[in-house]
Amino acid sequence: MSRHRVRECEAPPSQKTGRLGRARQSLALPASGTTAGGGRAGSILLALCLAVAAGCDHAAEQQLKFRDPWAEKRAALAEARKAKEALDHLAQPTPRCALAQTDVEFEPLLPGAIGRRAVTIRNVGDAPLVLTAAETSSPSLTVDPATAEIAPGDAAELTLAWTARAGEEPFTETATVATNDPRVPKLELTATGSVLRELALHPPSLVFERGRSDKSSELCAFVTSEIWDDFEIAAAETSLAEATWKLEPADRGDLRLLGAKSGYLITYTTPKGMDHGRYQHTLSLTAAPADGEPQQIELPVVCKVLRKVAVYGEGIDADGVIRFGVVEAGEPHRRQFTVKVHDENPDVGEVVLTAEPSYVQAKLTPQATAQGNLYRLQVTIPADAPLEVHRGDTAGRLTIEFGHPALEPLELGLEFVTHSTRLQHLTSAR
Repeated sequence: MSRHRVRECEAPPSQKTGRLGRARQSLALPASGTTAGGGRAGSILLALCLAVAAGCDHAAEQQLKFRDPWAEKRAALAEARKAKEALDHLAQPTPRCALAQTDVEFEPLLPGAIGRRAVTIRNVGDAPLVLTAAETSSPSLTVDPATAEIAPGDAAELTLAWTARAGEEPFTETATVATNDPRVPKLELTATGSVLRELALHPPSLVFERGRSDKSSELCAFVTSEIWDDFEIAAAETSLAEATWKLEPADRGDLRLLGAKSGYLITYTTPKGMDHGRYQHTLSLTAAPADGEPQQIELPVVCKVLRKVAVYGEGIDADGVIRFGVVEAGEPHRRQFTVKVHDENPDVGEVVLTAEPSYVQAKLTPQATAQGNLYRLQVTIPADAPLEVHRGDTAGRLTIEFGHPALEPLELGLEFVTHSTRLQHLTSAR
């Protein structure tokens, strides 16, 4: 066995730091005169050590790179802060815009009137403050003056003017003024207000959400004036046949809450016997002030009348179609629903249920409730149902005829497909 003289290799300065440098320093090389085999082994060992060290350095660099994903953002924010601090301490004179408020609220205005509000802007800097290019979000809102120059330490008033238009809803508009203040290049003012109305409705419409054909329904509304001290309802007319209404002077307390000077309470009653569905009607009112022209206003009336017999539950859609989907033949499939009767007499009497196809089974049983108007409907596709498709044009039907003279027959759709997985497997095997 040959002997080797071990000596320490001194790495160049560029290799004396880091894992790669330390690996090179600690590597023992064979002395001169060693065998060729030993030299090759040392070269291989050197290459392996250098590769491992390089990989460690690369991994360390990657770890440092991905250690803090917000480093760049924080650096950018730090630069922005430095820039702002430098701007705050500029040697040259700089204007500075200051104002107490940016929100302006106008008093309620009569139609055609002009409201004005002043905003004071001060220059607390040490250079002239220039205001230019005043722009507004509505032609009804103006700014005067549109341009101005404010000396250091001085102040100027900008007047916002709003022209009220009849029938206008409460508004929120903006006025934008450009400045030469580097901190506030654009100054945005917000203006809000409302226009007094000769006639107003509270609420703006009557909505009967759950009307019943066997009962009348009643809702109330106010018709008021924010301008007239007094007025009369000269005429009233509704498009809903047999509906009734009553008008009486509104209570002073209600008028105060509504911000009105005068008004009436409207009590509107829908008639009995309305068919199931959704209806839209109006109540037209003509109001005559003591010293002005009569004005007309319409109160929308929306009626949603429930079915006398309604079916609820999972598996039935808004069109009254019971959907079973694809069902496996050879086993029964059931759906259960709640049937609610909206009538003064909830007794459905003797019930006859007819299904197409005829093998579909259906049963209606009463539920124990205080009102006695709830029933349970069970629909079953039996285990011996043939393989058929009942969808679209071939959909089935379930008809329920009631012994109650006021209840019309209820027709429900049936959609299902009977399918046999076992038969499909046998067919595939052949």
